[in-house]
Amino acid sequence: MLRSRVLRWPIERLLTKHAQRVLDLAAEEASREHAERVAPQHILLGLVKNRSGVGVHCLVELGIDLDALGSELADVRHVDRPAMNARPAFDDRTEAVLQQARLQAHALRHRYIGTEHLMLGLVEGDQGRASDVLTRLGVTYSSLRDQVVNTLRNPPPPGWARP
Repeated sequence: MLRSRVLRWPIERLLTKHAQRVLDLAAEEASREHAERVAPQHILLGLVKNRSGVGVHCLVELGIDLDALGSELADVRHVDRPAMNARPAFDDRTEAVLQQARLQAHALRHRYIGTEHLMLGLVEGDQGRASDVLTRLGVTYSSLRDQVVNTLRNPPPPGWARP
């Protein structure tokens, strides 16, 4: 039996526009902090800054205030400094989150990796700052996954586009 393309193809080819934008924003944040690598908390911050996509919609539906989430992240981030010129690479934990996002997409039988899969990957695959912040705000893997399934099952609300 052939494996799903979501398991075979490079992650870069599977990302939706919103998911790619989130990873670009994450790299910008890491660079701004002079971090050597992009960490999972940078992905979460990228999701908050992007403010669009199924993953963000699901957080809002779970009652998460994006401004409060941004404030929580500001408490755990380094002080802003002038940005570095080189784009930082992903750290091992971020690579694990991306692989978890891939597995989440496969489990949901999706042919893409969207912001919802990045969120699920953060909640399920990270044991660091990002998952700590989400846990403090009451986001669990099961509640988020249920919300993702319900959101994708129903028609999108006005202003939200499917991946």
